[in-house]
Amino acid sequence: MVDFIFEHFGILAIIGVAFASWLKARKEAKELAEFEEEARREIIEQPGEPVWQFPQPSVPPPLRDVPAEPAPAEYLPPPLTPPPLEQPKPSFLDDDVYDEVEAVLERQRELEKSLRKIKAAKQAKLADEPNRDIHHQSQRQQTKLSPLSAALQDQRQLRRAIILREVLGAPVGLRH
Repeated sequence: MVDFIFEHFGILAIIGVAFASWLKARKEAKELAEFEEEARREIIEQPGEPVWQFPQPSVPPPLRDVPAEPAPAEYLPPPLTPPPLEQPKPSFLDDDVYDEVEAVLERQRELEKSLRKIKAAKQAKLADEPNRDIHHQSQRQQTKLSPLSAALQDQRQLRRAIILREVLGAPVGLRH
């Protein structure tokens, strides 16, 4: 028995502390209840001062009837139509710079279209040859890099591409 106590001393100590705090909380709750009861008795026994108690209604008040008729059309506000979404020309760009930005964006759109075509062709080619070796495929992909992917292998070029996309692309609120 003594060995058990020494082996599990930490657990027994935690249980003892928890039990002591539970006893203390019970004692404090009991003292608080006694104090509140004593305070109530003192308030009731004070002579000359009326104790204010608000009467509690036994039935809640009835609900008001709301007319079901819609308001006349002359009181209704006109329907709201959102303004057309136009991307204003950034004020910090000159006309020359803005034209360059538009050219870069157009080039970016063309590259996206060509990338989609390349991916579709690649998928079709993979579907035609299902029994290829995975290791051979990964080696082939590493050796044949397009100019775009080769440029994005460089960390500086990748960072520049991301910044250009954020600055020149659609606003975050309008992205899908």
